[in-house]
Amino acid sequence: MRSWARRMRRVAIMEIMLCNVRFIAVWGALALACGAADLPADWVEAALKAHVAEFAPDAGDSQKAVSTRDLTNGALANLMAGWDIARSEAWIERAYATQDMDPASQTYGELKWSTKDAAVTDLNAVEFGAQAMGPLWLEYRSRLSDGFRKRMAPHLAAALAGLHGHKVPVSYTNIFLMNLVDGMLIGQAIGDAAAVKTAEEELDAWFEYTRHNGIHEFDSPTYYAVDLDSLVIGRRFAADPQDRKKFERALDYFWTDIAANFMPGARRMVGAYSRDYDFLRGRGGMDVWLTDAGWASIPSKSLDFEKVYVLANQGARGYQPKPEAVALRDRLPREVVSAWDDDPRHGRFLWMGSDAAVGCTSGDYNAQDKLLNVTFAGAPDLPQISIEPDVFDAPYGLVKNPDRTGHMKPTHLPLHAACVERDGVALMTMDLDPSAAGSDAHGFATDLILPSAAEIAVDGKRERLAAEAKVAVERNSVITVRAANAALAIRLLHVDDLPERKSELSLEADADGLAHHAVRLKLAHLGAGQTTQAKHLHVAFLVAAREGTDVRDLKAASEVRDHVWRVAAALRGLTLEVARSADDRKKIERQTVNGTAIARALLSVDGRDLASTLLAF
Repeated sequence: MRSWARRMRRVAIMEIMLCNVRFIAVWGALALACGAADLPADWVEAALKAHVAEFAPDAGDSQKAVSTRDLTNGALANLMAGWDIARSEAWIERAYATQDMDPASQTYGELKWSTKDAAVTDLNAVEFGAQAMGPLWLEYRSRLSDGFRKRMAPHLAAALAGLHGHKVPVSYTNIFLMNLVDGMLIGQAIGDAAAVKTAEEELDAWFEYTRHNGIHEFDSPTYYAVDLDSLVIGRRFAADPQDRKKFERALDYFWTDIAANFMPGARRMVGAYSRDYDFLRGRGGMDVWLTDAGWASIPSKSLDFEKVYVLANQGARGYQPKPEAVALRDRLPREVVSAWDDDPRHGRFLWMGSDAAVGCTSGDYNAQDKLLNVTFAGAPDLPQISIEPDVFDAPYGLVKNPDRTGHMKPTHLPLHAACVERDGVALMTMDLDPSAAGSDAHGFATDLILPSAAEIAVDGKRERLAAEAKVAVERNSVITVRAANAALAIRLLHVDDLPERKSELSLEADADGLAHHAVRLKLAHLGAGQTTQAKHLHVAFLVAAREGTDVRDLKAASEVRDHVWRVAAALRGLTLEVARSADDRKKIERQTVNGTAIARALLSVDGRDLASTLLAF
């Protein structure tokens, strides 16, 4: 971990994401009162056309590095809108010039992620770079030149080899679905019946996995959009009617899950999320799909090329969410329970009211998960409340680090969470690893991100955080956050003290956060340059979408007995408890509400099972 931290320093850990600046400019103009019906019917096509114009100079310049998926998806956008066929062919050939065409190579059939990459570094590049090829060949083959079709034939066969050589676990939802849909449609396009059969078996494997575990890459604002991209073209282009029915059933399940987690007052899906690259607001590619469904409105003048699959879904043959999902979307209040993992203790819980939503889950997904999430109704630039364990003293997702394939992404340390939620009250426990902070870290802290536009009070006293400030907070204080017509109460129930330093709680406003409409409740465990050998640091918070005497008079208990850490919180009419191993981060003993163990559900709303029928075949 210390070598990781040193590498972060070498790649300029304080780099601010330019995409966040663009995000504010685009999303700040969104009026929530404006419905999707106010957008012109051709808004997706017009936005893609604008992006084609922006992208064309770089795509045509051999000295510029461009991604292979942009080239192939951009080519499909050109063809779908009836623009420039020759340009589409040139873009595809530039992408596939990066393909490994050596049958003896371990990466045979794979593409480079970028045209300037020295070698294949990301095995997912073949899924993204091949996604457009099946629809393109099946729908537009007759428009393509004879010479181009001949030149591309061996590349399509090699792409199938690359897809089949990339062994993707079924739990890797977006890539698994993309791999099987790519293989099915390219197999159809070149007459490879074995490839189609393999894809059908993989589709059945996904249903079987999901029947037992739920959607593993759960409720991601980014990757649910990627899932829908694959499923809609599978439904549209699969040759076998039974396969098309299966893709439709998968879409029904996704959209039921989306509806259950869609907050009308915020015009977005709310968390917890498996992967969310927008630490502040929980926005991603799903916003375009939600706009296409008529659930949101996005006045964007340009869309990235992956939104070509939204365009492919439009028209009489396109999929639309079923009336049952639309009705579920508007049902308030509601309690949602879902599953995403083979560990039965990793349930996901969400309470949603008209003005606030509170959700949490247990376990860990990865460095971009958002395991506790509170969303207020209101403007799209209003940050969500989330927990980010942080060694950068910059928890807003503005620091980017390279992942294992070199892609720059915001990250946080693992929460190792165990939680339970009911009626808008969540008990969140974490077993953090403070030894992850190296000597070059900027400290080690547990940060709760808060919207700066909210009214924030400590034990009833309002704090002014419009400018840079730091306000010390007592450990047993009740922090109240009010936005719109909702109030959230936060209370620290437990924190371990390290030998090196006593953990300190404070409200902080800094320049980076204020620039992005955020402040934080900071629980500082170590200062800059401090290290510790301690491997476990236990932290517990209660967050409640309510206020008043029941929160101030909360009765809480935290104790370790026989290597089991038990935390309980009792409010008026509600008692929550989490018991977990004090030594084994992965072992959760029990999670109870009013003394009763929580029940596992794949997807239920207000106790009603929604998964069984949708996933049955």
